[in-house]
Amino acid sequence: MMLRMFFYLFLLTAIPFKTVLAQDKKENGKSKKEGHDDEEEPYCLEVSGTLYNDKKTLNKLDIVIYCDGKVDDNYNTAQENVFKAGFKKNKLYTLVIKKTGMLPLVIIVSTQMPPVKKEKFHRFFFETEMKPIKNNFNPEYTDYPAAYIRYIPSETAFNISQNYNTFIKTALKSQKE
Repeated sequence: MMLRMFFYLFLLTAIPFKTVLAQDKKENGKSKKEGHDDEEEPYCLEVSGTLYNDKKTLNKLDIVIYCDGKVDDNYNTAQENVFKAGFKKNKLYTLVIKKTGMLPLVIIVSTQMPPVKKEKFHRFFFETEMKPIKNNFNPEYTDYPAAYIRYIPSETAFNISQNYNTFIKTALKSQKE
């Protein structure tokens, strides 16, 4: 119970989200990403991925990105089998991926990074399975984000937080027993 309250508080108070590489807009003959000003801080991370169900690639995914508790971007992948989302430095985002008939996939993306002499644009790609709503899952399992992507200084790259994965698997296993 305390663990669940912790996650609710975390999600309600600390989840700022932001994304970008979504819909292109034409402006003065130039392609401009929606919600992006040239004056704003540049993107530091592109997260992309492919989702599957029963070994079949899914398309027509609804992508919603939150930053500071507000929708920052949303789009549909249409016929594309890969989604892409861009994130600015030193922000906390929530990436929600939805597909009709499937449980939503929630991913926390932290772009907090130490100062560096030369800025680098990072890319992170992943593949995962989406589960149908009709499965008999404990509803508590869907309360937790599926993954936490963050900058790992020792790798000088973005990766899945192994600490979070270990923590969440242990918490879910203890609830099961």
